[in-house]
Amino acid sequence: MNISAYFIRHPLPGILLFILLSLAGWHGFQQMKIKLFPDIDLPIIVVTVAMPGGAPEQMENEIAKKIEDKLASLNKIKHIYSTLVDSSVKVTAEFALEKELQEALDDVRSAVNEVRGEFPGAAEAPVFTKMTINKQPLAIYSIASDNLDDVDLSWLVDNRLSKELLGISGVAAITRIGGVEREVQVLLRPEQMRHYQITVADISQQLSAMQKNFSGGEARLGGLKQPIRTIAAVNRLDDLQKFRLVLPGGGLLQLSDIADIRDAFKEQRSKALLDGKEGVAFVIHRNKGFGDLEIGRQVNKALAAFGRKHPHLHITEVFETISMVKQDYDGAMTMLAEGAALAVFIVLLFLGGVRPTLFFALALGAAYFIVTTITAKWAVYLAAAVVILPVIAFFRHFRATIVTAIALPLSVLPAFAGMYFLDISINLMVTLALSLVVGILVDDAIVEVENIDRHIGMGKSVYQAAIDAAAEIGTAVIAITTTLIAVFLPTAFMPGVPGKFFYQFGVAASLSIFSSLMVARIITPMLCAYFLVPHQRRFSDPLWMRAYLWFARWALRLRWLTMIVALGFFLLSIKVMSTLPKDFIPASDASYTQVKIALPPGGGLEKTEAVAENARKAIADIAHIDKIFSYIGKDEVRKATLYITFTERGTRPLKGEIENAIRRRLAAVSGAQLAVMSGGNSGKYEMILSGDNPKELVEATAAVINDLRSVKGLGNIANSAGLLRQELVIYPDYLKAAERGVSSAAIAQAIRIATVGDYDKQLAKFHTNQRQIPIVVRLPDTAKADINVLKNLYVTGTKGPVRIGDVARLDINSGLLEINRYDRKRFARLNIEIQSGQLGEVKQAINALPAVQSLPPSVKQVAVGDVEAMEELQESFAMAMGVAILCIYFVLILLFGQLLQPITILAALPLSIGGAVAGLLMVDAGMSLPAMIGLLMLMGIAVKNSILLVEYIIDIRNKHPDSNRLETIMDACHKRARPIIMTTTAMGAGMLPLILALGEADFSFRRPMAAAVFGGLITSTLLSLIVIPAFYTIVDDISKILTRRLRSVQKRSTGN
Repeated sequence: MNISAYFIRHPLPGILLFILLSLAGWHGFQQMKIKLFPDIDLPIIVVTVAMPGGAPEQMENEIAKKIEDKLASLNKIKHIYSTLVDSSVKVTAEFALEKELQEALDDVRSAVNEVRGEFPGAAEAPVFTKMTINKQPLAIYSIASDNLDDVDLSWLVDNRLSKELLGISGVAAITRIGGVEREVQVLLRPEQMRHYQITVADISQQLSAMQKNFSGGEARLGGLKQPIRTIAAVNRLDDLQKFRLVLPGGGLLQLSDIADIRDAFKEQRSKALLDGKEGVAFVIHRNKGFGDLEIGRQVNKALAAFGRKHPHLHITEVFETISMVKQDYDGAMTMLAEGAALAVFIVLLFLGGVRPTLFFALALGAAYFIVTTITAKWAVYLAAAVVILPVIAFFRHFRATIVTAIALPLSVLPAFAGMYFLDISINLMVTLALSLVVGILVDDAIVEVENIDRHIGMGKSVYQAAIDAAAEIGTAVIAITTTLIAVFLPTAFMPGVPGKFFYQFGVAASLSIFSSLMVARIITPMLCAYFLVPHQRRFSDPLWMRAYLWFARWALRLRWLTMIVALGFFLLSIKVMSTLPKDFIPASDASYTQVKIALPPGGGLEKTEAVAENARKAIADIAHIDKIFSYIGKDEVRKATLYITFTERGTRPLKGEIENAIRRRLAAVSGAQLAVMSGGNSGKYEMILSGDNPKELVEATAAVINDLRSVKGLGNIANSAGLLRQELVIYPDYLKAAERGVSSAAIAQAIRIATVGDYDKQLAKFHTNQRQIPIVVRLPDTAKADINVLKNLYVTGTKGPVRIGDVARLDINSGLLEINRYDRKRFARLNIEIQSGQLGEVKQAINALPAVQSLPPSVKQVAVGDVEAMEELQESFAMAMGVAILCIYFVLILLFGQLLQPITILAALPLSIGGAVAGLLMVDAGMSLPAMIGLLMLMGIAVKNSILLVEYIIDIRNKHPDSNRLETIMDACHKRARPIIMTTTAMGAGMLPLILALGEADFSFRRPMAAAVFGGLITSTLLSLIVIPAFYTIVDDISKILTRRLRSVQKRSTGN
């Protein structure tokens, strides 16, 4: 059944169908969330166990190994990572992707709870966190005040501003950076404590027991019920100083006689500086399922309202990803419009003629000049009139162009309806898919319109021409669309993490292409039947057509020479392709970068701030740096991150050039490891060496680091494995401790409380208006620096207070700063800064190092980070390409009913590789993720051209078996060359905005993809028009030989 003929005869159902689909699509488009990446749930669970005062080596045996051993028995567990630093254990369980996230969380929680009873008593309750793709901050703001000090400003952020922002749908958490928090410090005097022989634990516990309010009980006074409350907490320092302590031997002692009490601040663990000026900052994180742009608008609105309520506040945005999302979205929509306009322009040139096209181009130029030079309101109306005039003047020539132009919105809008129904957001992967298929969406319409235009030129009525042409081209259009869907849809089901990302890419592209098929089969022929007008047939072909037919006939006569040339071109393409550098993601041109700073062990917050400030001052005057936000104490007090914002794209050089200038300046900064984190990929090469033997692991790591320094293009090498720091170790004398009735736990508790205070949940609270301030009992900082003071502290024994120095020995020793474990083995993680070169080149150079080649048997290299992602991506795309080729082949067999001739169509695939390689060389790009996407798309495009040719030949020969093969092929070349050239030119025009990379958006990711498609498009089209006809004759001859042999075998078997 010719579905196009039905809708030509009954246009109303088709019109109503697409009105409904378009309205649904517009509604879906308006409701779709706009974000940077799709929300992806990876089955990764992080278990964090805090143990105040715990050393990494202690927690490795007492906590980490117990958790790891239990997790290793879980179903579908893939990897287990552990990181141990002072007071904290973090164990990450990574499961196979088919494991449901909630199921993974439940399994991990159950497993950890089974061994929780074996943890030390000081270990806090485990915290379980799901890993999502949206862990990066949405925005960072700096806040300053004209009349609030840091204490009140910090409280304002924590208790008022945070509540305002957390009320916004989509805001998941607010994290404060810098600032201070009040605490009441009870600083003990060591001499008085020694004199009264009172322990630190006794003082802290007595305060905690008394400085509390309790509720409970019920009174009945006057016949009514009254609740009973016990209020013991004081709210004045004078009252706290008068607090009476019970001494071990009996008697009372006033707290102020043994300690200095002051209202002070907690020890700072982080600082925030904007361009060197210290202040307070806060980070906004978004929730899953919400759009970045909408959250950004609501946050800015809330901050503006908060600022009006508190005019003394100055809130400055110092880092955000929202503008990047907006630029990507705006750029994608603009590029979509530009690509569509260029594609339609090509249709006008071919079907309308040169003169209307020239006049229309001049009108567009004049309109652009009017809009950009005249500021009056009427300028827009004048520009519109200038554009409309040539359309009116040459309306007869514009009719086919208008029909083709309608195909684009009618293809995109129903696709948005499907995406909204499938809960797909507008993100980088979806806009990437739309930017790829913008030229494809008008392809089917072009083929239909061109064929109808040719039939009209044969003298038929427009109505009959539309019916005949639609029937003639129907199989080819369906075959083209089906093969394109067969190319894109497998990407939605790729294995591994890439499959999670590319699900929305594959679905968005497939929905759009399927919509274009519906438009081409239902709307385009119907509009042509009622909108086009008759015209006279051309009496002669244009010059380019005559030249092409001459070359095609020559190639058919010398078909084996044509095949040899095509094979040589393919082999040369493969050779050049193998020389392209390999990368994961091209370096981006985002308007920001980061500098990571790590001090040696023992560096405090003040020292980290000093080094970070030296780094900031060294780069502050570099051109095109707008502002620098310093996050001191990120992750650890010895680490810092500089968030550097550049001026707008278009007013500055490429990001990489600025980063190189930053690296040169930072080379003069000493006292820390500094690394510039380039965009695109992470800017670093992660290398893991894993082994059971700690000594061999440390030695092998040192040897590898030594060799790495000789590799060109590498910068700083960060390695935390084996880093030692000084620590004070207490060795109890078990015999003496047992005689005095002193436990090791009591000694550890006394030292902990004396140096850092008791656990937060055990601390007494000082009550003020709307606040509860912790009361911390400890030694002053000067006393903590004297080991003799610690020896002279007392602990409680069964026979009375005992001096620690009498039952234990205190020595200065060294311990590991950090322990990393991978799959229950220790490992060393090397974070290597890539200053120049691409990931594949760096990987090859590192793997060739002698130290890597001669690793001991107990030490293994593990692929992680971008290297692991690149390897997984290559495997996933190889599988997707293989599945796509099989799907294309099966579809063609079903459509044409032949086994061999689909091979002719697939022969166009290798012809596109050379052009793709040339396109990548043209934009100085390597073989990366976007280039692979471009190659994948080329599979469908190259096959499209072959289908148009071969389908016509097969159709004519089936209808006229006695027709001359050579003349049939030449007739196909004559009639299908123009639609092939038109669709190729339109698709190439759709790629031009991406290649030129004009506008504010960062096209560094899309540009290599577009270049590969553009180059491959040219070679596959030009070579297909010449090579495919010649190859068809060879396959046809083989088919005839096989058919004769099969018939001969059948005759012999029948004769027997």
